[in-house]
Amino acid sequence: MSAVVRRVCVVAVFMLQACPAAAQTRAEEPAPPSVGSATPESELAALAARFDHEPTVAEVLREALAVHDANHTNPTRAARRARRSALLPELRMRARRGRERDASETQSGTNLSTDDDALLEGALVFHLPRAVYSGDEAAWSRESRAQTAARVQLVRLVVSLYFERRRLQMEHALGDVSIESVVRIAELEALLDGLTGGRYGEMLRASQEAHASSRPAEERRNP
Repeated sequence: MSAVVRRVCVVAVFMLQACPAAAQTRAEEPAPPSVGSATPESELAALAARFDHEPTVAEVLREALAVHDANHTNPTRAARRARRSALLPELRMRARRGRERDASETQSGTNLSTDDDALLEGALVFHLPRAVYSGDEAAWSRESRAQTAARVQLVRLVVSLYFERRRLQMEHALGDVSIESVVRIAELEALLDGLTGGRYGEMLRASQEAHASSRPAEERRNP
């Protein structure tokens, strides 16, 4: 057997040994995920849906803004009332009392008399220029801008507190529970309750009670 034949035989034996190993490697490769398999996004969405029975962020914002507006004067309405006040007249009264001496000519001569007079004067004064522009409008304009900025800050605060609580709730549902997170959730609920004048706590308790009472019925329908 020549050297060339021996080399061909060695290469053939090597290829026969390598083919089963390659086939085994291909067999051990993981199969691609199926189209219907669950993704992390869908799992997070299902986890967030567990808290859909609680008050929404829009409801909490509505209550917080209502409390804010109730404790502040509406600058637009105040400026409108200031202009309308110009249509109401100002009543000015003045009383005066005095003595006057009268002289009258008669056939017998001149008669002098003294009269005790009392005078009452009244006047209605309209400030019509104020119906077009009131001097207080500049101050109310500044107040309006300040209140708008305060409302924006309130919205940001409520949204931040609301979703921080929701994040901690989802972490608890995944098993990541700590003393700090439990205390923080209680603190966030107290802050939201204060910003809404107690309405957040009422809505939260009502939603939790309704959710708890509806669970047995759902379990009977879906055993």
